[in-house]
Amino acid sequence: MDSVVWVSLGYMLPYGSTLPMTGKLGDQFGAKTMYVGGLILFTVTTLLCGIATSSTEMIIFRILQGIGAGMLLPNAMTIVAETFEAHERGQALGVWSAMAAAGSALGPTVGGYLIERFDWRSIFFSVGPICVIGIILALTVIPTSRRNPEATVDYLGSVLLITAISSLLVALNQGQKEGWNSLYIVSLFYMAFAAFVLFLAVEFKVKNPMVDMRLFTNMNFAVANIVGFITFVAFYGGNFLLPFFMKSILHYNSITAGIMLLPLTAAMVIFSPIGGRLADRFGSQLPAFTGISLIACALYLLDTISADYSARDFFIRLSIFGIGLGLTMSPLTNCAVS
Repeated sequence: MDSVVWVSLGYMLPYGSTLPMTGKLGDQFGAKTMYVGGLILFTVTTLLCGIATSSTEMIIFRILQGIGAGMLLPNAMTIVAETFEAHERGQALGVWSAMAAAGSALGPTVGGYLIERFDWRSIFFSVGPICVIGIILALTVIPTSRRNPEATVDYLGSVLLITAISSLLVALNQGQKEGWNSLYIVSLFYMAFAAFVLFLAVEFKVKNPMVDMRLFTNMNFAVANIVGFITFVAFYGGNFLLPFFMKSILHYNSITAGIMLLPLTAAMVIFSPIGGRLADRFGSQLPAFTGISLIACALYLLDTISADYSARDFFIRLSIFGIGLGLTMSPLTNCAVS
């Protein structure tokens, strides 16, 4: 389990911590340039993951893969925002969110089938051709993005933010194993706190900060980020744990466990565009509030999960979860972008 967690964490650490910096680099060099570069890096490292011969190699390649993915997300949102007018942006972000959510949620289903029928390496090799198609389409279809040569990157702020997030996540991940009162874990918590305080001090003083703290004086932006953070914690927490529960406790095979998660995928794909359309028509508050309420309801129902759960029990709970995520994600993104 420890190795599995590190394979996952090796991807999420650079992915999450580099997003502000890659967004800034997108302003400087163009969102399309950063997006294509990230897609190429992601493609190469995905294939390297498929030929990894040890857990150490896998973790290293996953870190590089996470950097590539970190170059994609903020610049993809910028491309969508630049391509569509304000009155179409909510629906466009809804479709984009649906595809992104579907890709994340379909992973267990498709991956389970590939593991049962072929080999775990086929998971990575099968992504390669899709990535190559994506690179070709990105180069030929996406319009050239606006560049701001005067935009500068706050590298000191980037290093401090990456240090803060990485230290915190490693401490939370290793705390139970090493002991929450151990010197190692306590030092990581102190390092995360000190790096974050220094990051805030730097951001308030530099001319071109990595994260402009004045953005958080806008209530819509601040609330959208807070609710978005809570939403993704709920999504990835449940999405990470449920396959282990189904395989270890319910003794499902990989294919069955993946199929059981399909209601979550289907509901997100269907309701993300609906959430975006509702946000365009009525504003972001109503669909976002409805969605986050449904997420809370689904999490409460999943709190009673047990080995006696049937397929129907999972279907109801995961469908509610997916509907809530679909209604929440695109309105929040639209609110923050606007």
